[in-house]
Amino acid sequence: MRSMGFTKQAGRRSFWDMGLFYRDGALEATANDVLDEWENQTVRVAVRTTVQFGANERVRLYIAHWRSRLTPNSDAHRTRAAQILRRTIERDLAADVPVVVLADFNLEPFDGALVETLASSRDPRLVLRHRREKLFNPTWSLAAPPSSDPWQAFGSISFKNTRWLFDQALTSSHFLDDVSRIAPTVAILPPPHSNTADHDLLELTLP
Repeated sequence: MRSMGFTKQAGRRSFWDMGLFYRDGALEATANDVLDEWENQTVRVAVRTTVQFGANERVRLYIAHWRSRLTPNSDAHRTRAAQILRRTIERDLAADVPVVVLADFNLEPFDGALVETLASSRDPRLVLRHRREKLFNPTWSLAAPPSSDPWQAFGSISFKNTRWLFDQALTSSHFLDDVSRIAPTVAILPPPHSNTADHDLLELTLP
């Protein structure tokens, strides 16, 4: 097992505490930051990681944790991050590079920065029709309880006396197949120790 740490300062008083663990020999990974200068501050948009499987197969993996809703001016900050991330992903899609985004967006799946700016969709058919534009968001189903049991817990975090789905995964159309009806799947898992994290774990399975 190998690891890459991405813990860096992400503002005057906040840090990104993130990392990537992967099996040695199964893949290789390299990483760099996606940054932007906005209103006299540095916006840390994402960590851009290239994951290499063998000699020819590679995936662009973006890992992000956007500004908390408790922080002043956070809406504008997250929108700016989405704009810069979109421009970066567009270059990958134009080069036909598969893309995966894993993030605590501090946004719900239906928020404008994800649906409009990042061009994400819950509909795999729409994503397949717009391969160079759209990203598939398989986590929509986790944003609400099942209709059979509206009292069931949903989302990935309890915040302000309700549940929210801030932790999400987005993928490019490379992982979709309408003929075989194949698509990425997600699941929410409890943290291994209840006192170690305020978020549940998001598991993404790629076909």
